[in-house]
Amino acid sequence: MSSLATVSLLLTGTGRAFATVITAPVKVVHEGVDWATWLIAVGTLLLAGAAWCALLSLRDAKRNRHATLITDLTRRWDETVVAASSP
Repeated sequence: MSSLATVSLLLTGTGRAFATVITAPVKVVHEGVDWATWLIAVGTLLLAGAAWCALLSLRDAKRNRHATLITDLTRRWDETVVAASSP
C-alpha cells in the first residue's frame, strides 16, 4: 500500500535576502516501522548520555584541581620562607 507525501526543501543563498521553497511529491513505499528514524533517535540518546558523562567527568576534574591547589597553598603557608617574610 503506497501513498504520496509532500517534501518541502528550503533553499537560501549565501549573502542573499531571499529564499526559494521547492515542494515535490514523494511516494511512501512502506508505512511500517521507520527504522532509520529509530536508529537516529537511539544514536542521539547514546550521544547525549556520553556528553552527560563527559560533563560530569570535567566537573570532577575541576574539583580535584581545586583541592590540589588548596592543599598545595596550605603546605606552602607553613614553609620557613613565608614565615620569615612576615614582620
